[in-house]
Amino acid sequence: MVEQKYPKKERLRSRKDFIEIFNKGNKTYSSHLILFCKGNGGECARVGITASRKVGTAVVRNRVKRLIREFYRQHKSCFAAGYDYSIVVRAGFIRLSRVVADKQLADILRKGNRRLNQC
Repeated sequence: MVEQKYPKKERLRSRKDFIEIFNKGNKTYSSHLILFCKGNGGECARVGITASRKVGTAVVRNRVKRLIREFYRQHKSCFAAGYDYSIVVRAGFIRLSRVVADKQLADILRKGNRRLNQC
């Protein structure tokens, strides 16, 4: 069984890491999400989530981040080891149903991983 935790070593936590991914990473777009990917040379994938005030109030932004963290826990195998992922949430994502939101996350992740393999 796959371990479904989200330990600190699998999180992007520093501003420096986020800025580096935004400046040097591959970008993949969907209607409600932007995915940034960059190699980290490590043994596991690291994930960070960004939701600006345009998404909604603090309660809404935190709910969106919880949904994305839950998706990560359940689909860890979809995230390539040795890469950093930053998921930027656009306004309107919160209006999606859970099924549609998960589908959008899976689709953008598949597109992003395909671009990583081309490099």
